[in-house]
Amino acid sequence: VLVVDHYVPQPDRDAGSRTMLAFIRALLDAGAVVKFWPDNLHYDPTYAASIARNFQQFSQALVCRLANGSAEAMASAAADLQVRAG
Repeated sequence: VLVVDHYVPQPDRDAGSRTMLAFIRALLDAGAVVKFWPDNLHYDPTYAASIARNFQQFSQALVCRLANGSAEAMASAAADLQVRAG
């Protein structure tokens, strides 16, 4: 499942981020492979690392560590999603 939101969730800052993390937790608990994509393409080391620590499966699924949001990084993530879906 590809989850897209405008930025990496910041649960101590807004309710929408807490809701997004609840959705991600529910998907992971249901056995889904979850990929997260921040629309702003910004890697937030504080919040992304915190999310990875709290969701064991999500640590490998966190796609937001992009090399400047390059086309190559996006293509690689898309290819990974296709492989896992197949």
